[in-house]
Amino acid sequence: QVLRDLEPILQELAGDDVQVVLPEEPAQEVPFNVDLPTQRVERLLINLARYSRGRIASGGRMVFEIASTTVDGQFVAKFPNVRRGAHVLLTVTQDGAHEQESTAGGNGSGPSVSGTTSGDLSALHGLVRHCGGHLWMDTETTGETKIKIHLPLRAA
Repeated sequence: QVLRDLEPILQELAGDDVQVVLPEEPAQEVPFNVDLPTQRVERLLINLARYSRGRIASGGRMVFEIASTTVDGQFVAKFPNVRRGAHVLLTVTQDGAHEQESTAGGNGSGPSVSGTTSGDLSALHGLVRHCGGHLWMDTETTGETKIKIHLPLRAA
């Protein structure tokens, strides 16, 4: 719901030449209750949009996808700062990203990620890491960038 509520702001941050694409609403929407205050989720999404805008050339797209996933022991063994259990997986694909940017991975191991003039990836990484989540980013040679963020769900 927070993503849908922020759509006008995300579009403004993206600019007129970038299309923001949100997931289609399912017939019966089951809310994902992440273990973060609404204000932090908003800050995370705004930081993500700012960072993405700095990487997208004119006429690009910023595509958001949301899915549920489970972080298991194998994932936690690889990334010990991530909370085990049910998570939301937020994937943002940036079409038309600048190719000169390098790949950065936020695995919870430290501040190895860097920011751009239009968005600070280290702030985004800090927001995700603080809640027991995980940030992963990959830049393809085609210029497409995928950012995947695991956010833990609130325990029932």
